[in-house]
Amino acid sequence: MKTIVSLFAFALFALLIGFAIESASGQTPQNAATSNQQKTLAVKVSAAPKIVGYRAPDWKSVHTQSEDEAKTMVAALKKIGCEVDTANHGNHIDVKFRCAEWRSMKVKTHGLQAQWATWCESQGLETVVVNPPANTRRPTVSFRLPTPRTVHLHDVLKAKQIMNTLSLVGCELQTKDHNGHIDATFSCPEWTTIELTSEDSAHGWQKWLNESGFETKHTHVK
Repeated sequence: MKTIVSLFAFALFALLIGFAIESASGQTPQNAATSNQQKTLAVKVSAAPKIVGYRAPDWKSVHTQSEDEAKTMVAALKKIGCEVDTANHGNHIDVKFRCAEWRSMKVKTHGLQAQWATWCESQGLETVVVNPPANTRRPTVSFRLPTPRTVHLHDVLKAKQIMNTLSLVGCELQTKDHNGHIDATFSCPEWTTIELTSEDSAHGWQKWLNESGFETKHTHVK
């Protein structure tokens, strides 16, 4: 699958500012008219880490027009943890990449979160936004699991994939080897919301979360 390079200027900008993956930080709005309960809620919302998750289990190919574009694209993809290769075809360079497991970046603002999510999507990466802005117009799934649940995983590869996904969405997770299998104990005490790119993706995530024991809520696109 080939993709025409888009948002190339944004990729270059990201490299120039040293890559925008930073710890989330927020300030609580101060308003004398708000109640203590509202202030507490504001603190929780602003403190929630703003994360973009992404993966591409299958190899993707990006068509670049020049060596400089290819170098910039390679640098950006490597910085976010993708495997990258290139193929020079004379009049253009194909940048091939994949990201077999979920990886994530943490940013300071919802603006950067939206920019990076758009960039990842434009390169063909499967994308999940964790703790999106409240006014998002995309499908969302909210979930929680107050009581820890333990599952026994015998397939090491499957266990790694499940743990990787649970970590991506911010679950508390503990694992230990036990008599030839892996015990994974996980929980999510507070409601967490993820934003998806489509209703199909949202339904898939909700189904998986429900089957994993989570309480879920799905908000459709209006």
